[in-house]
Amino acid sequence: MRQRISLILTGLLLFSLSACKPTNPGITTSWRVVQLLSQQEQIESITEVRTVRHCGPIVEQKAISCIAGTSNELSFNLGGSGGVSLGAELTMDASIGNALGLNRESGEQLELPIPPDGSVYHYIVTTEYRVLNGEALARSSSGEERNATYTFQATCTLRIESVEEDTCPQMAGNTGGETGGETSGEATPEATPTPDTTAMLDQANQLYQQGQFSEAINVYAQVLEIDPKNAIAYNQRGNAYRQLEQYDLCINDYTQAIQNASSQAESATYYANRGAAFALQGDLQRALEDFTQAITINPNFARAYESRAAVYQQLGMFDAMVADYSAFLSLKPDSVNAYLQRAQGYEHLGDLQAAIQDYTQATSLQPDDASAYFNRGQLYQQLGDFASARTDYDRVLQLDPNHARAYFARGSLAYQQGDYGTAISDLSRALDLGYGNPDVYAYRGLAYLQQQQGAPAVDDLTQTLNLAPERIDLYFYRAQAYVLTEDPKAAIEDLSTFLQLAPADSPLRPEAEKLLAALRKSEPATGGSPIVPATPVTPNK
Repeated sequence: MRQRISLILTGLLLFSLSACKPTNPGITTSWRVVQLLSQQEQIESITEVRTVRHCGPIVEQKAISCIAGTSNELSFNLGGSGGVSLGAELTMDASIGNALGLNRESGEQLELPIPPDGSVYHYIVTTEYRVLNGEALARSSSGEERNATYTFQATCTLRIESVEEDTCPQMAGNTGGETGGETSGEATPEATPTPDTTAMLDQANQLYQQGQFSEAINVYAQVLEIDPKNAIAYNQRGNAYRQLEQYDLCINDYTQAIQNASSQAESATYYANRGAAFALQGDLQRALEDFTQAITINPNFARAYESRAAVYQQLGMFDAMVADYSAFLSLKPDSVNAYLQRAQGYEHLGDLQAAIQDYTQATSLQPDDASAYFNRGQLYQQLGDFASARTDYDRVLQLDPNHARAYFARGSLAYQQGDYGTAISDLSRALDLGYGNPDVYAYRGLAYLQQQQGAPAVDDLTQTLNLAPERIDLYFYRAQAYVLTEDPKAAIEDLSTFLQLAPADSPLRPEAEKLLAALRKSEPATGGSPIVPATPVTPNK
């Protein structure tokens, strides 16, 4: 998780960039995020231990909540080469927020049931975030353009992993309490906070829930001064450090929690949290070791399978990823996110039908989940089932009229079907909503070219080459657009560049050589279509 600080200024979001300090204290450069270039999804989880007591007159009813989809869950980071900062101010076009789904608030509140009189319940609760991340284009007040990375917590869900039961401290006999549910292991006196720390833990947890992580850390520290072996306080403070991206301190606290855990369920929880911190640091091997240890201790710990699957995904180990999500789903069969993630694993393994089945299951569990329809539509499009793809994209846009990527996908589908007018309309809408991926410009530019609209084709293909200069094929198509605008000099330059850079076996070479020869002789090209001899069905192929 990441620290996020935001202020509302004249309808725009101004993000404080902790890593961005002006090179000259007297000068502030303003940057504005104007396009989204790429987007990926991943799942991040964090687990905590919450205690509910029913000890005679002490009857507690506690609730845990999570919120996502608001400006507090969005961060942009903009930095120069070698770590040199670009400026202190970064604003965002409203269209970017629409494309991300900003301020479509998602959240849950989970009431923790009260135990019977004389008992204490230790709930192990996981908060699961669906996180969007990628790159965006930022433009300075002087016109300079740079890429900014972004992270956005789009949705969150809560679930109880397991429950352990203790007796109230004054009622405990020689048994040391009892455990139940999915795990085993005796509770010790440390499992139940002392009366002096109970209220302090509650206060710290409340601060944590409110996003006041630094303040919560201070109160957890006070708890640990009184009770230096309080594993729950170490874990919760570690969670707060993790939210602030202070991963070394976070890992130290999780390690202390592991050493002082009072039950197997707690120990597995703390290993899983430490594994997540290692993963956020990029130490995937140690993350795998901790998640595996959590599973060894508690084979029914769903969150550990889910988190290990995410690491396998980062490592490209898709067979193992699918196996872990399958294990997770055997424990939590109603998890929409797990079906979405496993489907991606099947996609990487080339089993598109299995992926479609998982996306279909996700839509059955959550009929208003636009992402499942969108992903399934892309697979239908890939398989050539254009009617099913169009149905899914239409459904996405019913659920979310500002889903920029769905307009892009539907526009690319229309292009593949030869409906260039519809393609231009949908692709333009995607751009209006802030999705400026190079392929959007490429498809629209080629659609204009197919309609023999030279000037807009030149503009779009030029923009694509600015964003993705490795797309050598587009020099060939832009040359044809220049022919339409009666600019043979520019066309000759583009064709020469294409022939210099393109692979020797490029299927476009014969057409490019023919057109170049004709232009040099000031004659029209012969053979095939007079203007567009070889426009691809899919521009990025």
